[in-house]
Amino acid sequence: MNSIDIIKNYLEGSLSPQGFQKELYYNKDMEDLLSKETQIPPYTNSQNAFLYLIEIDILLPSGEFDSKDLLSKLLTKKILAFR
Repeated sequence: MNSIDIIKNYLEGSLSPQGFQKELYYNKDMEDLLSKETQIPPYTNSQNAFLYLIEIDILLPSGEFDSKDLLSKLLTKKILAFR
């Protein structure tokens, strides 16, 4: 499964926060994709999306919410770029 599909599955709920967290830590393609994304909200205080996602605890409700918000914006941006 490619990184975009993993993100979609996480956003749709078919991949648990625990499963997504494993992908973050062990999937090099996921790290590469998210590390390239540097246009993230300034309140994150991170250099890129990957660093932000590994810094927050996505197993907490607030972390899951924040991660899904960031990832949904990232996917929207990528989909618009492909049109």
